[in-house]
Amino acid sequence: MTNREKLKKVIKNDFDKENNYKKIVEGMNDKRIKFNYKYATIPTVVIIIFVLITGISTKNNKVKQLEKFGGDDWSDGLNITTSSNTNHIDTANSDSSIVEINEINDMIKNRSNTKIVNNVNIPYLEILTNLEIPKDFDNKEDYRAVYIKDSKSSKEDYILNNYEFHYKNTKNEREIIVSFSKDFMPISNYNFGVNSKLSLVNGIDVLLYKYEKTYIAKFEYMKYNFLIEGNNITQDEFMNFVSSIIK
Repeated sequence: MTNREKLKKVIKNDFDKENNYKKIVEGMNDKRIKFNYKYATIPTVVIIIFVLITGISTKNNKVKQLEKFGGDDWSDGLNITTSSNTNHIDTANSDSSIVEINEINDMIKNRSNTKIVNNVNIPYLEILTNLEIPKDFDNKEDYRAVYIKDSKSSKEDYILNNYEFHYKNTKNEREIIVSFSKDFMPISNYNFGVNSKLSLVNGIDVLLYKYEKTYIAKFEYMKYNFLIEGNNITQDEFMNFVSSIIK
């Protein structure tokens, strides 16, 4: 018997075609599964990396915004200490408002580098119409312009920093002051620091503070920088007023 004939006999008698075919198919499937698993993990890894980057970016944006609102640019270079304790309040019936009141423990009032001019012409702002002013307030408004010394000039030159609206009840010293500027941060008597908690009022980030009987709000809205002070008014009155600006 020749070698070729021997090979044919082995293939015919000993080689199980059906069984070997199954083994070949199973091997191919195993490789395909491994191949698919290997490449299927790529989109998952990409998604995880994207989520991490987005989260870090969002956190950094919040920090930058907080530093902008709460940094020394909002103050007059005064020595103030701020408490880390906050009062957390969820505004009723509002999914877009979360209130965090940051407590200010101490302050020093000093406006030696500023000059105030009363009864000036103030630009019209539609967002400062139809405001929720307490009903007992007088129907009179004081308009003021706040000037600050020009640090770039060696002379006693002053530049316009911000405007102020004063709403008040002259009988009991209840008052709301609205300071705003398109180009600068409104001057205040407070150094708020950079560790304050952000609040959310009608979907807009706001920094809220309390010092004794005064509530303070700082925020950017419609390309204007705002600083609101409420003296001897309730928290509800203050928040209603701020919410009537941020519509």
